[in-house]
Amino acid sequence: SFCIIPTIKGRLQSKPLPQIVEEFQGMLDVGQVQEVVLVAQDLGDYGKDLRVDDDDDESQPDLTQLLRQLLQVRAKRTRQRGKHRQPYQHVDDKVWLRLLYLYPDEITPSLMNVLEEFTANDNRTTTTEDSSSSSSS
Repeated sequence: SFCIIPTIKGRLQSKPLPQIVEEFQGMLDVGQVQEVVLVAQDLGDYGKDLRVDDDDDESQPDLTQLLRQLLQVRAKRTRQRGKHRQPYQHVDDKVWLRLLYLYPDEITPSLMNVLEEFTANDNRTTTTEDSSSSSSS
């Protein structure tokens, strides 16, 4: 069989990492966001076209860096919500990040580490919430 998509999709065009983080922050500010979907023809290729400095491997953003920054924003909002209940009461502690389309050969150890950190943070949040609600009842 033959797939025409690679032929017609054109070259990779990743959105700059700061722009995605800003949009994510904006969605959290609006509130009542339950899920954010990162979608691309091949999400594992994110950032390969964004190299800023050829001498610095760290300057090329990738999916791992993107997810880490989004999770930091989410964690910061969760902390703000705890400190300032009124202005941030609409911020959901459990905004899901859905990744479409990520292929198995692009799942790196560093990506797995970020996903494990994300899961561990969610489990700690759930455990803390569960124990505080059961102790108050």
